[in-house]
Amino acid sequence: MRSDAPVYWNAYPALLCAGAVAAGVLAGDALAPGGWALAATGAALGAAALAFTGAQAHLVSLRPLGWTGALLLALAALGAGRLHQDRTLAPSHVGHLVADSAASDEGRTVVLEGRVRSAPRRGRRSTRFRLAARRLFAAGDTARADTIRATGTVAVSLRPSAWEAPEEPFPPVAEGDRVRLRGTLRPPPPQRNPAGFDYGTFLRRRGVYATMALYEPAHVAVTGRRRTALERLIAPARHYVERQLARRVPTAEARAVLRALLLGDRSLLRGATEDRFARSGLMHLLAVSGLHVLLVGWLFYQVLRPPLLRMGLRRRAAEWIRTTLTLGALVFYVLLAGAPASAVRATAMAALLMGGTLAQRPTPSLNALGAAAVGLLLWRPAQLFEAGFQLSFAAVGAIVLLAPVMQKGLPRAWQEDPWRSAVAASTITTMAATLGTLPVLLAHFGRVPFAGLVLNLWAIPLTGAALLGGLVAVALGGWAAPLANAAGASADAA
Repeated sequence: MRSDAPVYWNAYPALLCAGAVAAGVLAGDALAPGGWALAATGAALGAAALAFTGAQAHLVSLRPLGWTGALLLALAALGAGRLHQDRTLAPSHVGHLVADSAASDEGRTVVLEGRVRSAPRRGRRSTRFRLAARRLFAAGDTARADTIRATGTVAVSLRPSAWEAPEEPFPPVAEGDRVRLRGTLRPPPPQRNPAGFDYGTFLRRRGVYATMALYEPAHVAVTGRRRTALERLIAPARHYVERQLARRVPTAEARAVLRALLLGDRSLLRGATEDRFARSGLMHLLAVSGLHVLLVGWLFYQVLRPPLLRMGLRRRAAEWIRTTLTLGALVFYVLLAGAPASAVRATAMAALLMGGTLAQRPTPSLNALGAAAVGLLLWRPAQLFEAGFQLSFAAVGAIVLLAPVMQKGLPRAWQEDPWRSAVAASTITTMAATLGTLPVLLAHFGRVPFAGLVLNLWAIPLTGAALLGGLVAVALGGWAAPLANAAGASADAA
């Protein structure tokens, strides 16, 4: 978008569609399913009738308005319907089993069998993962007659007792493993502090309606392994990255930070480290987000161009190959990091922007943002209420809308000087993102760390250098150890 270009909202249909879907999700959260369904259906039919019967006079017709209204109302109904569908639990869902014990801490003791559906997060004293339930045995009785079919996801935590050391460690658990657990099913915990983080709501919005904490290794048994084709690709890659970081990066703190940047796993970060990042307004650098997707995508996109052109390929063929390989690398990186919403959004936007460039039909940033929002909300509508989703879209929207306006206010000498222009662009981007995310930060966290305005000017380039060093160390670790060690040391220094 040019700095002097006004914003015409009818030029961004995908953004309007995203607003309609979001409005439907909000309505579905506030109203009973029958209420919003009846209202949306009636309004859509009324708009369609207006489109069909609208009179035309002096070349002015209400039909386009009617069709637009009908489409937006239909999208709103779709958003509300998806939210209701996500919140409707099957009769065999484990959420029903723990609903009766929601008001007490007793829970329900069972033997639960299922499949590990997420890469386990291993901390210093605990291991956490999500389990796709398959069946359970009531009251711990494993007799076949008492088998109950179970569905749904359970948040499982393996941690030894703080008072007595176990005689043996917990068995190693990996993604795709089939396990048998003996423990107590409980509902997600209630919010303890009105101003604190509501972990229970956080879990429910991700489709997790039951938890289980295990303290005895004897209560955990791995009974087999069945990985999908994608898991067979991702799991070894994650282990390879973990091994190379352990070998090539000198200090434990740098390894923990790079593990967060590359794998989206912050379990090894010390509490003091996370607190320093949070207080300084740099916490977003530790989460795999659009910034990291941008850095990885830019690296691949720039590195691939020279060798492809030297191979004698035509420019258009080289662009197709470069775009395809870059998008493949981005998708693999996002899957490796656990597919957080911000990274998925950034990858979707990158695909739309690069695809538009290939088709010689450039996609406006706001349209790409809207298309990404529609896809993400239809995939998992409850993320509309999450701070990460709101921060991600607020930051990008503010950068697209505010940065060009702020850029216009720069003196001409600053705009013409490349060094001053680069510093000003970085400062303006940070200020625009901070202003855009300020309401979200205040609503969710009650504070805005303005120190990030200054610190981000240095922290973002250093994060890029650390991420680049980590990527090079991992890529070269298997066959060029000296170069990998040097890259790991540079990442540690950054």
